[in-house]
Amino acid sequence: MSKIPIGIEGFDKFCKKGIPEKKLTVVMGPPRSGKTIFGVQFLIRGILISNEPGVFITLDENQETVISKTKELGWDISEHVNQGLWEFIDVSSHFKDDFEISGDFDLGGLLLQIQMAVRKIKAKRIVMDSLSVLFSKYPDIETIKKGILQLKSWLNSYSVTSLIIDEIDGEILKKIHSEIINKTSDSIIKLQNPLKGGYRTIEIIKYQGNNYLKGKLNFTIQKNQGIVIVPID
Repeated sequence: MSKIPIGIEGFDKFCKKGIPEKKLTVVMGPPRSGKTIFGVQFLIRGILISNEPGVFITLDENQETVISKTKELGWDISEHVNQGLWEFIDVSSHFKDDFEISGDFDLGGLLLQIQMAVRKIKAKRIVMDSLSVLFSKYPDIETIKKGILQLKSWLNSYSVTSLIIDEIDGEILKKIHSEIINKTSDSIIKLQNPLKGGYRTIEIIKYQGNNYLKGKLNFTIQKNQGIVIVPID
């Protein structure tokens, strides 16, 4: 099975050269556990190391906020956008607090935007942040499951490697995870915040092919580097 490096050195070794190529990986965790940074780092390293353009789909924070926050870490996304190596799809305005979904749910409009962005820059990597925003607006399990399978089928047909960020917070989302995420994703990576001090942790919950090391790794978030794995003494 072919793999694609995430760009986090210690973690790429942990999962033996990266995540499954051209498959769907879910990155899940509670608020402020580093999920968005993980996704941004995946695209930036793809550009800098593998010369692979990427598409970032934001359903939560708008494009300007994502650029501003990552610039604080020493990453200038605007530079990659100007070079035609990074494309934003910003649909955050459609998911404001007063937004409600009614009638049949369909990802067709979003998929069309993704299709155009992938073709425009010949993208090889995609990040969607975050699935939980969509869940919170349309918590019908069967409908969401259908939508995720539709998204997965489409992404696989375009031969891109995809990360979907998902926030685990609240009973509805926990139920959805057990019903959907394990059935629709090829791999699952879980991030955790420290309860009282200590390091954040990262672990693999599910991995297509099972060719990875089991257990948790500690990590920190550092300027100009992003997620950095802390070596075990």
